[in-house]
Amino acid sequence: MSKTSGTIAVSVTTSLITSSIMFLVLQFFVVPNLGKEEEKKPVEVPSVVGLKPENAKMVLKQRDFLMTVKSHIPHKEHPKGIIAKQEPLPGSMLKNGETVKVLISSGVPQVKVPSLVGKMFDDVKGSLKSKKFEITTEQRLDENGKEGQILSQKPAPNKRVDSGTTIQLVLAKTPDTIKMPDFTKKILNKKKWEKKLKELGLKLGKVRYVDRADVSDGYIYSHKPKAEEEVEKGTEVEFVVQHFFE
Repeated sequence: MSKTSGTIAVSVTTSLITSSIMFLVLQFFVVPNLGKEEEKKPVEVPSVVGLKPENAKMVLKQRDFLMTVKSHIPHKEHPKGIIAKQEPLPGSMLKNGETVKVLISSGVPQVKVPSLVGKMFDDVKGSLKSKKFEITTEQRLDENGKEGQILSQKPAPNKRVDSGTTIQLVLAKTPDTIKMPDFTKKILNKKKWEKKLKELGLKLGKVRYVDRADVSDGYIYSHKPKAEEEVEKGTEVEFVVQHFFE
């Protein structure tokens, strides 16, 4: 082999070895690392709560996210058509191309107004507050009603209104004085009469028993104050009642 041929052979061999080494470097180091460089890192999810869906879609698109509407929900803070919630939450990390789900407000939740007229305010106050109603009251003098009884309401019963709506109630106020009823010739049963007098704004006072005639026990001969007298609320009524003594 001539000197020139030997030089060429060595050069070719060196070139082949170099090419092999370069191939191995590309296969085991450059290509895998190149794939890693192309893989994008997770990106922080921005907040889109409070935005209109079309505006939120643009904000998310700037970070290469997709958006889908998951559902519509009632919400007392965000108006109808505005994004009320999002999944995942702002600050979460997603890869580009992933989807952010949004929940759009359908408006303030609504509730049905209950029927209240004729009921006692103290009996329904707790229920109204638990249903998030605001309440205003005014009093109106009513001789036939009970103190605190609901005479009228606004809004009307069964109407659907926004949660937090104010219900306006007119409550009965009884007069400060009472015209004494006539209880004579009726039968006195202490428990029943205590209840009846309480409803009238009166109290059961002393009961004096006598035996005068052939009438039933408990027969009321008289009472004090007398019938038709104007008395103040809380007045005690004293009775003279038939009682048979053996």
